[in-house]
Order: sequence, then C-alpha cells, then structure tokens
Amino acid sequence: MGNITYLQREEMLMQHKLEVQKKIDESFKHLEEINYKIAMYGLQKEEVMKNPNYNFKCHGLEIKTVN
Repeated sequence: MGNITYLQREEMLMQHKLEVQKKIDESFKHLEEINYKIAMYGLQKEEVMKNPNYNFKCHGLEIKTVN
C-alpha cells in the first residue's frame, strides 16, 4: 500500500523493537544470575579442594560433605 501505511508500518517496527529489547534485557538478567551462580560454585569448589570436609551453605541450609 506504499505511502498510505508508512506510519503504521513504522509504529509496528518501533513496537517490535521495544519487545525485542525487553527480551534481550531479560536474557542479560538471566545470564548475570547464571554467571553469579557459577562463580559461587567455583568458590565452593576451591574451599572443597582446600578442605574436603567443608560445609556448603545454600539458601540458609548447611550441607556437610563427607569422605
């Protein structure tokens, strides 16, 4: 339809861009959370390597490791 629908098409693209940006932002938030958890596992792993009887703490719960 050419020029008749130009403004509607532009608005559709702008809305789509906002939706895509929102999904990207959510994905980055999830990625940050995953990276944090991986870092925490890394720290726990270091402690276990130093002391095999190290007690893990996860969400307030203590998990004792035994050999």
